[in-house]
Amino acid sequence: MTRAALRRINERSWWFGLVIALIAAYNERALRLQAAEYERRLDVLNHAHSEAREVQATFLTAEKFEDFKEATDKALSLAAGAKAGLGRLGMLIVGGFAVLAAIVGLANLLTGTG
Repeated sequence: MTRAALRRINERSWWFGLVIALIAAYNERALRLQAAEYERRLDVLNHAHSEAREVQATFLTAEKFEDFKEATDKALSLAAGAKAGLGRLGMLIVGGFAVLAAIVGLANLLTGTG
């Protein structure tokens, strides 16, 4: 081969090497940017998850609602029975217990101890 042909091959090799090095550098930069974006998205998801857990803690479960409903139904039936069959004093006592049971049931629901 002539010197000119060798020089052209050398120049082409240098350019190809430069192109490959640039591609590798851009790929590395793209991976760093992608990792940073994944980290940002995970932070957003974790924050949203913790907010959802906080909101969910304020919800009333079906079990607690059923307990409250049973206590209220019992208190109302006691009050209705008192109204139908007891005198005024008995009605006041049963009504007082019904109100007390409703207050305790509501307090248990609000505090989450029921």
